[in-house]
Amino acid sequence: MVKFCCAFGCNEKFIKGGPITFHSFPKDETRRKLWESKLKRENFKATNYSTICSRHFSEGCFEREKLGGTWLKKDAVPTIFDFPSHLKREDNERKSPKERIILKRQNSFEEQSNSDMKSLPKKRCCYLGDFDESDMHSPTKAAKVLQKAKEEKTKKNRKLKALQQQNGKLKKRVASLEQILKEIKKKSFITDAASDVLEVCKKFNEFSMNIS
Repeated sequence: MVKFCCAFGCNEKFIKGGPITFHSFPKDETRRKLWESKLKRENFKATNYSTICSRHFSEGCFEREKLGGTWLKKDAVPTIFDFPSHLKREDNERKSPKERIILKRQNSFEEQSNSDMKSLPKKRCCYLGDFDESDMHSPTKAAKVLQKAKEEKTKKNRKLKALQQQNGKLKKRVASLEQILKEIKKKSFITDAASDVLEVCKKFNEFSMNIS
């Protein structure tokens, strides 16, 4: 069964994997009637299949910390609609002057909050340390964390391989020097004191390679 948004003038319908989410009416009778009244549809009564799309909820209505970030808060109420002028006028006439002032302040606050959110610089996650625990609640960000971890592992493996190759070259060089030292000793080209110094240097090189 295809889901459609029942809000006035809204033509959104459910698309799997799409950016617009759809939300059923509350089971609580009081809140259910509140939602129905917000729609301004004459004689409208929601059923178990009636839904409202996410376009009609402000940013503060969503539990962004939950997985996916599309869950509505328990006290969420749809407030964003594109009503014709006569419906807006009727709604305004029903409110007392005090309620109109409060509503105007709320709308102004929401507009300012949305403007501030848009002006904030987007968080750039270029390194594994740029992510935090809250990012794991989003499948998209969790996939990015995994990708960054794989990239870091590849870099570390390359660095380790380069160090192992460098260590192998040093070992070959020491072995070559040891062979030369043996030949020199056989032919008595150096004194015992000089031989001891070279022996100490050899042991120092072996110790350095073991540490690396």
